Amino acid sequence: MAAPFSVVIASAGLTVLLDWAENIGFVALVTISPGEAQWLAVFTLGLHAGKLIFMMVFNVLICVLLAAVIFLVIRQETK
Repeated sequence: MAAPFSVVIASAGLTVLLDWAENIGFVALVTISPGEAQWLAVFTLGLHAGKLIFMMVFNVLICVLLAAVIFLVIRQETK
């Protein structure tokens, strides 16, 4: 049972790393001169969108896993 828990911890760590990368991009976007920031803005928004998609998929999978566990526990209790 340790393997699924490790996946949850690794996913949470990846979410934090994605958030830090996004924050670094926004800091760089603010500190760089306005004429050179277009590529960085696109890159930073891409990081943000990637993080949101990852978090959405992670949350959906956690909800499915939770529903499956609840279903199995109820099924086990009624036998």
